[in-house]
This record gives sequence, C-alpha cells and structure tokens, in this order.
Amino acid sequence: MVPGAAYVKSTGRYFRWLLIACLLLPASPFAATQAPPLQVLVADVWPWSYRNDEDQLQGLLVDLFRELEAMTGQSMELRLLPHQRVLLELEQGLGDVSILFANPAVDNFAERSTHVLQSRFFLMAPQARKDELSLDGLAGESVGFIRGTFYGAAFEANRSIIKVPVSSLEQGVMMLKAGRLHAMISSEQLVYHTLKDLALSREDWRLELHSEKQMAYLYRHRQNVPASRVEPLVVAIEQLRANGELQYLVGVPPLDQSPAVYSPADRQSSLVPPLPEPD
Repeated sequence: MVPGAAYVKSTGRYFRWLLIACLLLPASPFAATQAPPLQVLVADVWPWSYRNDEDQLQGLLVDLFRELEAMTGQSMELRLLPHQRVLLELEQGLGDVSILFANPAVDNFAERSTHVLQSRFFLMAPQARKDELSLDGLAGESVGFIRGTFYGAAFEANRSIIKVPVSSLEQGVMMLKAGRLHAMISSEQLVYHTLKDLALSREDWRLELHSEKQMAYLYRHRQNVPASRVEPLVVAIEQLRANGELQYLVGVPPLDQSPAVYSPADRQSSLVPPLPEPD
C-alpha cells in the first residue's frame, strides 16, 4: 500500500459522512423565520382588479398593492377570485388580507386595519325613468347589484325590490339599456370608470344618492396575520394618503363635479384632495 493511502481513504470517508450529516440537518433558523408572502385576495370586479387580454393582473387595487409591496418590501401573492369567493376564502383562513367595503359579516373574522378609501353608493337608471329612484320607489322592480359588496343595512334588509346579481357594472348598464333591469346600485368609483370606459354621457343617466360615506378597509384575518405584520402596510397607506398618491390610485372626482361626457383620458383627471378621516 502507498504510504498514507489508508489515512487519505479514511479521511475521505469522514468528509462524505460529514456532508451527508450536514444535508440532514434542519434548515437554518434564519431561513425558518423568513415570513412567507402575504396572501392577498382581490375581487374580480373591473376596474378594481381583473385580468387583461394578455392574462395579466391589472386594476386600481392591484396597482395599490404593488405600490405597497414596493414601499414596505413585504412579499405579496395576489389571488384574483370572484367577489363571493374572496369573502369565503378569507373567512376560511385561505387568505391573509383584502380591501373590502365595510361589511359586518367580514368583521366577524377579520380586523379593519385602516381605511383605504371613501365612496358613495348611487342608484342608477336611464334618464327616461320618471318614477322615484329610491328603494321605496323601486318596490316590485328589478335592481342589479354586484354580489359580495355590502350596500348598507337598508339594501340588505329590503324585501320589496327584486335583487339581480350581475358580474360588473358594465353588464348592468347593458341590461339597463336593454330594459332587462330597472336600476343598478353601485359605488361612485364604478359609475365613474364604467361610464368613462364606455364613453357614455352622464346626462343620459339618472343618479340618485343611496348612501354616503361608505368606507373600504384593509382587512386582515385575525388568526392568520398578527397586527404587527400589516403595520408597515398601514404606515405606507397613511403616507400615500398624506401625499395624495392614494387618491391618484383609487380616487375619483365626485360625480356631480365630473364631466357630462366621459371619454378615455389621463388618470391625472381623477385627482381630488385627500380623503378626510372617518368619524
């Protein structure tokens, strides 16, 4: 045997066993403490969040979450779901956070971390309608709504109207024009963007205020996500509110101050002063 060969052979066996032992060791405690991406649930409702023709996620809330991700460095995984599915999966703990209009049912399992935007809900009908445009005036008639949105206790409890779920306000507008609906209920943002996108004249529509100061919140699942995890998002939202960027991302001018005819335009046209704090 070559001198020293036994030593080399035994040393080689030693390092092979050492390598195997290292591979079997648990992962580094530093890697274990790295937080997984926040599971962000967004409702498939244009223009809030949707997929474009190239199957890419777009929308007002998508832009907002991407901005928050860049500001905070928190990794986020956005999941686009039907509105009702967002509520169900958030309740089941399959999602961590979502931005939703205030909803007593959601309050049972999720915390309102901070308010994101303020809106008003309108009843919308063709200008040719002469009857009263209110829940009382619409008794026995069909009113379209987007399932999953909480339009207030009065709408929720009303049994005199015929509630017809639609997938989007655009579908509702088409049904109104075809005479298949008598009215729609919708947020100010959806009315503004839908009429603008379809290049429709506001003067062709009656818009009656249904409820004021409807707040949308960043909700976090109470058991899935500690408050400390979303605190950076809350701070970032407040920064965006203070510098007006939040209004640029999700705000619209009041309908009574917007142009009579909507047409595609620079998003800068949707700038309005920062929202007041909720009472």
